[in-house]
Amino acid sequence: MREPEPVHEREPEPDGPDPREPEPVREPDAEEDDPGHEPGEQPEPLPVLALPDLRPYADPRAVVDVARRGIRASRRPARSLARRAAAGTAFTARHTLAGTRTLLGLLVGWLTGEYGKHGSRLMRLGGVVVVLLGIVHTFAEYPIEGAVAAAGAWCLAAIATSRGALDTLLKKATGEQQKDSRKTTAEPAGDAPPPRWKRLTGRRGKKPAPTAGEQPEQAPAEAPAEPPLTALIRELIGDDNGVHLAVLRPAMRERLPGLAQATDQQLRKVLVDAGFDPSRTFRARGVAGRAGIHRDELPPPPSPDTGPGAERISSPPPKSGSDLGISSPALRRSPRVKSRGERLRQLPEGWTAEDIARGYRWVNDAARGPSAWVMERLEDVE
Repeated sequence: MREPEPVHEREPEPDGPDPREPEPVREPDAEEDDPGHEPGEQPEPLPVLALPDLRPYADPRAVVDVARRGIRASRRPARSLARRAAAGTAFTARHTLAGTRTLLGLLVGWLTGEYGKHGSRLMRLGGVVVVLLGIVHTFAEYPIEGAVAAAGAWCLAAIATSRGALDTLLKKATGEQQKDSRKTTAEPAGDAPPPRWKRLTGRRGKKPAPTAGEQPEQAPAEAPAEPPLTALIRELIGDDNGVHLAVLRPAMRERLPGLAQATDQQLRKVLVDAGFDPSRTFRARGVAGRAGIHRDELPPPPSPDTGPGAERISSPPPKSGSDLGISSPALRRSPRVKSRGERLRQLPEGWTAEDIARGYRWVNDAARGPSAWVMERLEDVE
């Protein structure tokens, strides 16, 4: 027989919450103030380096105006920039071509022995071949980089040469050439040794000596050389009345050495120093009323009968444009100026060719003081 289970008495439940259950976390109310600030207390100041909020003061209309101006500038091309780019391109092309001609002429003269004394022609030709082989090898290894570098170096060298970087070298070479020519003319022609290329050919270039009954043929007397400037003007005039400055100036820059970069004022000074009057106006080539050089101003052409005492000019014009400030012996003539329709006359005392071309000069007025100057006109002196 089973024994009944003992009855356990239930303990009374406490009135409060169960201590074993966690208390719910109470979220702070959003409208409740920060426990760190008391009511009526000012907030902490901002740091010193904090930037203020300037957005309320920004005006968006300025940004719109700047954007509108930028769009307008991008749509309208800058004409001044286009003109400057065109002028720079023309300047680079002109100086590159002029420098290339000078460099090629200098290279040919160096190979032929005209410039420089050291080294034979064979050695110089070998040096050029070595340089060309190096350039070809460089192009084979680096075709694009080598071509760009070579073109840039050549353009820079040509521009530097055209701007006068080799004037000193050319002057030295010209001086040495003149000394050699003087020595050659001082020595008799028969005693001078033949050139090396003639000695290599042997007897091929020799002529038979004249016999006792034969007289050596004398070369006909050649006409003396005419100044380059006068010859150019005579060639441009031809059968016309004269040549205008609009035609003469480009020809002088192209044909006469050293005048490629000369300005109109410098070319006018060259003409005045040579004894020409570029202010005379006449009709030529169907155009009237333009200034230039008239046919009457040309001297008579040189003849073979001109003696050594006759006045003639055989020196070349200046080598570079920097020599235009000094009167060149090639363009220097007797101090005479030809006026319109008048014969050659002597310059007035104290007057220069530039003053004659200008028509007036400034002289000191001693009666008014050492610092006073007065204009003296040419017609008043005449």
